[in-house]
Amino acid sequence: MDHSIPQTPFELHASSKTDIFASPPSTYRLNAPRSCITTDASSFISATITFSFSWRYQFDQAGLLIATVHPSLLQPSGEQPGDSTTHPRWIKVGVEVFDGESYASVVVRDPWCDWSVSPYLPQETGPREVRMTVEVVRAGNALWIYRIAEGAKRRLMRKVNCWFDSSAESRNEGSLLVGAYAARPDPNDEAMGETLRVLIERLEVKAG
Repeated sequence: MDHSIPQTPFELHASSKTDIFASPPSTYRLNAPRSCITTDASSFISATITFSFSWRYQFDQAGLLIATVHPSLLQPSGEQPGDSTTHPRWIKVGVEVFDGESYASVVVRDPWCDWSVSPYLPQETGPREVRMTVEVVRAGNALWIYRIAEGAKRRLMRKVNCWFDSSAESRNEGSLLVGAYAARPDPNDEAMGETLRVLIERLEVKAG
C-alpha cells in the first residue's frame, strides 16, 4: 500500500521478473517494488529523487514513478495491475539498461509505453555503477522532466504535455502515486535469484 515514504536513505530490492510495463494487445505489469505517497492530482507541484545502483542485466532500472490511478483501482499491484480501463497512466524517469549500456530514460504510458533515452553522462563510481538526480515539475497541465547535473544545473530530458488536462474525458482527475521504484525485468533469465539493490538517497514530493 502507498501511504508514506520512509526517511531517506533507504533501499528498494527488485527481484527477477519485476517491472512496470504496458504492451499491446493486453499486457499490463505493475509488480516492481515502489515506495510512493498518494496525493491529489490537483495539488501536485514537483518531485525530486537521487538514487544509485549497480546494474548487471538487460533492462535493470530505477528512478521516479508518477502514476495517475483509476478511481476503481487506487492501489494497483502485481496481483491487480488493472486492465485497459483501470491500469494507471504512468511516467517512469531514471536510468535503464539496454544492450550493455546505461541510459537516462523516460517512459510515458498513454496508452502504451513510449520510451525515450539519452546517453547517461556518467556520474559513476565504478563499472556499471550509476547515480542520478531527476526532478519532475508541473507547469500548467504539463510535466517538465529534468536531470540535475553537477553544480545543480538542470538539463531537460522531456516535456509531457497535457498530463493534467482534465478536459480529456476527465482522465487525469483524482489521485497520483508519486515516489521511487526499482525493477529487474530480466527477460533473458540471467539473474538466477540475484536482486537489484537501489539506494534512494533523496526523495521529495511537493504538493499544496
